[in-house]
Amino acid sequence: MKLTIIGSGTAIAKKERRGPSFLLETDSQKLLFDCGWGCLSGLLETGIEAGDIDQIFISHSHADHLGQLIPLLHSIFNTGVYFPQKSRKKDLIIHGYKGFTNDYEQLRKIMFPERVEPYKIEIIEHTNDQNKFNDVLVKSTEVTHVPQYFPSVAYRIENEGKSFTYSGDCGQNSNLINLAKDSDLLLVDCSVPITGFEKFGSFANHLSPLEVGKIGKECNVKHLVLFHLYDQDTGEEIKNEIGKNYSGDLIIPSDLQQIPL
Repeated sequence: MKLTIIGSGTAIAKKERRGPSFLLETDSQKLLFDCGWGCLSGLLETGIEAGDIDQIFISHSHADHLGQLIPLLHSIFNTGVYFPQKSRKKDLIIHGYKGFTNDYEQLRKIMFPERVEPYKIEIIEHTNDQNKFNDVLVKSTEVTHVPQYFPSVAYRIENEGKSFTYSGDCGQNSNLINLAKDSDLLLVDCSVPITGFEKFGSFANHLSPLEVGKIGKECNVKHLVLFHLYDQDTGEEIKNEIGKNYSGDLIIPSDLQQIPL
């Protein structure tokens, strides 16, 4: 498997970091995790077109994670209309949190109401479950982000003897620790600045570097990759804070960076 960081940033538009979006490639499938702003242009820069994606995983409904889903679907369809040789034939699976089906239908109604795709789009909601899609095993668990507004879900992918876990946005959560146990790679929220954590302690909806380090150690992950980065702390400061607990491979990525598992 190979992970490409399409966007490692946040809701704040910055030229250095797009909104959260990540491409995981197996031998047989291309899996897209979240569709933050800049997702489509980022995919194109990697040489991947929207129509190449086999499955999409949405962690929660904040705009910086969901905002380019419908534009992506619109692009796939219109590519086939204007360039028939590129017309999509295969079905598309979109995974989401509990209640995602309703959100998807509302977005379709506003942004792309036509039901004209010649291929099937299957919507699957997740809480705490596991399913196999061809040769890809998908495990999921609900995590805590802003539960007063909507659920959030983390995903684990197992394929080719490797395991990849994506936290989505979340605070300290035992569900994430159970899901990520012994992962080859954990892609994890690292939003809270060091000074903010030192002053206020744990945040309910995001993780600090110190907490990320503790999770990496407890889960025994081989590679720890950070995202949702505000860059309020330097890379060296973040590494030192995480290194108080985690001694494995730590990556503070750049957009378009490719990471083999």
